[in-house]
Amino acid sequence: MSDNTLYFPVDKALEAMGNTSRRWQNHLETNKIHVPAEVNFVSSFGPGRGKHRHISIEAITQGAIAFALIDCGVEVRSAYLAGAEFAFLGELGGAYGYDESAPLDPVLDRMPGRLYAEGETFLIYSVGEVEPHNKRLTFVSDRNPVFAAKRGISAPAMVVHAVDGGSSAAPRIVLNVSQLCRRIASSLGICFTAAFMTEAG
Repeated sequence: MSDNTLYFPVDKALEAMGNTSRRWQNHLETNKIHVPAEVNFVSSFGPGRGKHRHISIEAITQGAIAFALIDCGVEVRSAYLAGAEFAFLGELGGAYGYDESAPLDPVLDRMPGRLYAEGETFLIYSVGEVEPHNKRLTFVSDRNPVFAAKRGISAPAMVVHAVDGGSSAAPRIVLNVSQLCRRIASSLGICFTAAFMTEAG
């Protein structure tokens, strides 16, 4: 997490997460929220003993993803792990992944907490048993070249078929993370592009 991380007062942060109760606070207090050790996602601002808790944009995004998955039946810790993978880890599928002098690929590379530079970013979460060599969680841009042969079917179906070839009968949860991030930006009154988009190389 960089030094210019955005923090927001807890009431605004929880509203942007879509939290309408004490769920997030309860999850925090019972150690169900996974956050990398070096990350300071909750901070206190203000003078003296009256400091007010603020929550980082990364924690807000992680929480929003987690709540969406929990509401679909995903276990709480697993949902926060999925949110953490978006908020605190990137995806480097292009040349930049092995050559840092290469430009970021707008549909294969994204930085931590950021969407792909082109297209809509989708999260695909496999429910139930997962084959040994398959990932339970995938983030993908709908502009990824794997979608070229899948035009003419619905976006969620296209995403699932492009990612796994349609070979698995396991149920999937498909979440449009770009839409979720637009909602967060609108709720917080911040610039969506500045807060969430990976800059294309």
